[in-house]
Amino acid sequence: MYTLGCKLNQLESEALAGAFAAAGFRVLSRSEGTREEAADIAAVNTCTVTGKAEQKARRVIRKLLRDCPSSCVLVTGCYAELDRKELERLAVENGALSKTGERRLFIIPGSRKRVLQALAAFFASTRLENRQELPSLIQSWMDKHEGNRETRDQDEPDWSNPQGSFFRSRAFIKIQDGCDKHCTFCRVRLARGRSVSLEAGEALVRLRDLEARGLGEAVLTGVNIGLYRADAGKTELNMAGLLKFLLEGTAGIALRLSSLEPDEMAEDLFEILRSTRIRSHFHISVQSGSAAILKRMGRNYGPETVEAAAARLRELRDDPFLACDIITGFPGEEERDFEETFELCRRIGFAWIHAFPYSPRPGTAAASMKPVVSEREAGKRVTALMELARQGRAAYVQRWLGRSVEAVCESGEDSGFFRAVSENYLRLLCTSAPGEERPLPGRAFTCRIDTPENSGEADAVGEMLKFRNSLN
Repeated sequence: MYTLGCKLNQLESEALAGAFAAAGFRVLSRSEGTREEAADIAAVNTCTVTGKAEQKARRVIRKLLRDCPSSCVLVTGCYAELDRKELERLAVENGALSKTGERRLFIIPGSRKRVLQALAAFFASTRLENRQELPSLIQSWMDKHEGNRETRDQDEPDWSNPQGSFFRSRAFIKIQDGCDKHCTFCRVRLARGRSVSLEAGEALVRLRDLEARGLGEAVLTGVNIGLYRADAGKTELNMAGLLKFLLEGTAGIALRLSSLEPDEMAEDLFEILRSTRIRSHFHISVQSGSAAILKRMGRNYGPETVEAAAARLRELRDDPFLACDIITGFPGEEERDFEETFELCRRIGFAWIHAFPYSPRPGTAAASMKPVVSEREAGKRVTALMELARQGRAAYVQRWLGRSVEAVCESGEDSGFFRAVSENYLRLLCTSAPGEERPLPGRAFTCRIDTPENSGEADAVGEMLKFRNSLN
């Protein structure tokens, strides 16, 4: 399973892997040293946020078709939703035909991901005599169930709940999909459609299940979770209401939010973010610090809204980890616009900045905007922001040395250490006392942050002090 893009894609890949495992397949992990050509099926979950994400998807698909001549390749996700024909051409270019002349590359639009899960169930009811039957079986099933005439409007959103963790140890709950906004640079809304929300009661059921399994936290994710709207009895809940509903319905499991939009952070949301059961880590989708560029982007706020949100979060929580997204080189971004962005990030003091150069996206309003900023200049601006991001992260780690935090175990031993993520989103290498039992992945524990870790593999080294509870 190859996954490109956002946490939402990662969650949906987990669900897909679970469906195939339930059908009797073994999900191979590259971390186990398994060679990919050993797989009967390779699935690629694509992203369309940037041209580089699409380029990487094509590179992965070509590699699979070349190096795995006996494997079927299933391609889905946002890129597959919007550019199916372009991806299908890869089959012709790379000779993606089996020895019996059948196709080995199958494109399933992102809005039809449920088709893949149903395909897994189909295999569970089929007697497969040998590997060579796979292409014809998939093709016949696709002809019957997928259909080229299907449209997204005919589909219900896919709320598949991952059963088990194949690629990530932390738990995710998809509470929202799609977007009703019209940002001029964004293609994801075209791929995923209008905003839809998971029913609040179902979200609570899933969270209670994770808590009963002893997991320490769950990440609430979606395309834009600030647009969450769903009924709970006779009351419509927004994001703040959902958080309150989930906290009141569970005993102690913590919640982490994937990202927030500056203009959607109203006072009712700020108030619920006071809760210590909501992780002190907030990723703000900023995009630019220039009022003029934000307007061209179709964003409904100015830089003052971003600063106010950051200040309010720091009032509510003790030195929270604040991160942001920034696009450089948007059409019309002059040097003074970038300077305003850089200064905004410097003043706020983000602990991390996810900066990337603007990429024209077909079908978006910004694709035809002028003047165009050169790739070289956009890249130079990314470099400046990434240096600021590294400084911000280093300063943040220094402020937390010697302090105790709650963390969630992510993986097993690594040269005597085990990996974890702290409540405030620091990547930790942790030790425990000799002979002391270590937490299983996903379990919460308390640790002390001791020293910075400068290898790039983690932010700091910590020492486990105790489990949060007896579920270890």
